[in-house]
Amino acid sequence: MKDLISGLEQQLADLPPEERSEKKVDLLNKLCRLILIENPSRGLTLSTTAEKMARELGYQQGLAYSIGLHGYSKYMMSDLEAALPELKTALKMAEETGSSEGMAEIYGGMAAVKLSLGNYEDALAYQLKAHEIILKLRNPYMEGWSFYNLGMGYHEWGDFSRALEYYQHGLKIFEKLESRQAEDEDHKYNELGKGRALTGIGTAYQSLGQYKKSLPYHQQSLEIFRKHDNKIGESRALNDLGTANQNLGDYQKALEYHRQSLKIREKIGNRQAECTSLINLGYTYLELDQIPRALEMLKKAIDLAEQIKAKPRVFQANRALSEVYQRMGDAEKALFHYKKYHEMKEQVSGDDTNARLKNLQINYEVESAEKIADIERLKNVELKNKNTELKKLLKELKETQSQLIQSEKMATLGNLVAGVMHEMNSPMGALNSTTDITIRSILQLKSFRDLSNAAVKPDKFKKNLDILEKNIRVLVASSERLTAILNSLRSFVRLDESPYQESDLQVDIDNTLTLIENQIPKEIKIEKKYEDIPRTYCYPAELNQVFMNLLTNAVEAIKDQGTITIHTFQKEGDIHLSFKDTGRGIPKKQLPHLFEPGFSKKGNRVKAAIGLFTSYNIIDRHQGKITVKSTPGNGSTFTVVLPVKSD
Repeated sequence: MKDLISGLEQQLADLPPEERSEKKVDLLNKLCRLILIENPSRGLTLSTTAEKMARELGYQQGLAYSIGLHGYSKYMMSDLEAALPELKTALKMAEETGSSEGMAEIYGGMAAVKLSLGNYEDALAYQLKAHEIILKLRNPYMEGWSFYNLGMGYHEWGDFSRALEYYQHGLKIFEKLESRQAEDEDHKYNELGKGRALTGIGTAYQSLGQYKKSLPYHQQSLEIFRKHDNKIGESRALNDLGTANQNLGDYQKALEYHRQSLKIREKIGNRQAECTSLINLGYTYLELDQIPRALEMLKKAIDLAEQIKAKPRVFQANRALSEVYQRMGDAEKALFHYKKYHEMKEQVSGDDTNARLKNLQINYEVESAEKIADIERLKNVELKNKNTELKKLLKELKETQSQLIQSEKMATLGNLVAGVMHEMNSPMGALNSTTDITIRSILQLKSFRDLSNAAVKPDKFKKNLDILEKNIRVLVASSERLTAILNSLRSFVRLDESPYQESDLQVDIDNTLTLIENQIPKEIKIEKKYEDIPRTYCYPAELNQVFMNLLTNAVEAIKDQGTITIHTFQKEGDIHLSFKDTGRGIPKKQLPHLFEPGFSKKGNRVKAAIGLFTSYNIIDRHQGKITVKSTPGNGSTFTVVLPVKSD
């Protein structure tokens, strides 16, 4: 995490101090999002700077995000009442800009604020809205966090079994993502999500009275948070280990965990969590019969909870104080705090609120079921009315697409044959020339045999042997070159093999490079950055067509000297094949239409431009994707992403 923060800080430092740009706003917001949980005061400063700059630029999306981060920073600083209006403002702006991801994050932030204020009904409503948006986004990372947040809401409400289900669902998503990710930024965030889900499962088991079962979950989460130096998570895991040991009767161990947790929370200024640690320490000291220390912790807790208006912590602290005074024999104060506890608890989780929460959950589930039923009903009607028409259109589309792909394939093969013939001319010419010289040298040697030994000149004899030796080397080299060309051609076309087979894509790229070698000027350098990638089942002949198209385009994009870099690697379980050139680049207005069929003009000739369209369809057939990044004057990068298939 520190590396990510340092990288963003360096990017900001590299920009001119006077620069005002959308890029700078985005960097400020991204840095703020990374650090605001650990350092909310700095998060507040960064979001304020980003907000001011976004207003000056009229950058609405950046402005909405910065206001949302500003509100969340205030929430982390326990300024709950100030946080909510800013989050609402950010939500309205996110709705206007159509940012679904931004809306989901802001709804989640509003749910967190309402949860801290003890308004469980609104908290659940906001989180369910966030969850609905996230499911439509099909972002598994956000889904994992959403399930965790829903679990946390139900946990505070007191529905521990449902909370456990949501926590476990979130953990499954994070574990599934973990198996596909490398050690990059997403992986670190994913591990933190996994740590939070483990923490949630542990606390749910504790609340269900299964204390021993909770311990390994808290221990695993503690290791993850310490690995990534995540102080918020570490303090939470320490606190939960403390309460688990407290429930198991190991009060000394519980005391140590709670002290460590409080120390971290005081240092980072997480006042809501600080209240929790103080209450837990109060209970632990009470069990150890250290009444003065228990009283000290709980008075601090109630003062802080009232200051930040965290109702759930207020009633928890009052309940604990009631028990302490009862132990001391002060019935009047015990009754006073018990009444306070009861009054506050009714405000937070009374019968009416519980009923509304239950109805909210039921309405959400019924509404979801009705939506699914309506969708299915409409689908059936549409399918019945349009099935015949759709089949006809699909058939026509496939026929047209096949014709276009076949047309491009024939054009590719035509260019390939011309290139191969040109490439074969040199070794064939060498073979013809050396054959003629070899025959003459052999005839010369035969004439030496017919003469007397005295008439044979040693230097002339040696010269002929040298010529033969040299010719043999030329013959061998030419033969090897022809063999390599023919092997590459066979691998490229694969006429004698099954169309769908397991293949090494790096070898396929190398074979394609061999076949177009004559089309690559000496001024263009080919750089290969081949990382380990698995073999995969595919249609190699079709993919070779894609590779040839991309490489040929890269060559044509470079006017004089330049470099084509081919980078192959595996990321998130998929194979990535990147083709980068230092050519002229592609105008921005052409990028959205790059993979559409069209026409190109060279001189007086007009021809169909379907190379990239064909490549797109081939990659789509492989359930992959092809993307392009390009800046005029700075070259282009085409990236092919393919899933690994075992059969």
